[in-house]
Amino acid sequence: MRAATSSVAPTSEGGQLGQDRFIKRAAWAADRLWLLTESGTLSSVAPGEINRRTEATSGPVADICVAGTALIILDADGQLSHLKQRFWYAMERLDLTGKRFRL
Repeated sequence: MRAATSSVAPTSEGGQLGQDRFIKRAAWAADRLWLLTESGTLSSVAPGEINRRTEATSGPVADICVAGTALIILDADGQLSHLKQRFWYAMERLDLTGKRFRL
């Protein structure tokens, strides 16, 4: 299942507005440095690139992590997705309400 394709539009630091300048989390995966801002925007930069590029997601990203060599994103609804060949693939959806769920 594909969630969204990844954007390749570079963004300069001067083009970032408001909260987009404040990095909440950074992770290294797939030969890129992934940056998550406090506003939920995901961007990345590779060695040798001058500007970071904004990555398209289905909505604001709550957090990121790395599993093996793959970047994993968690959205505000609890959806986990991983990036593979410039596409986001949905994984599990977590229950973020605090209620127990059956396996």
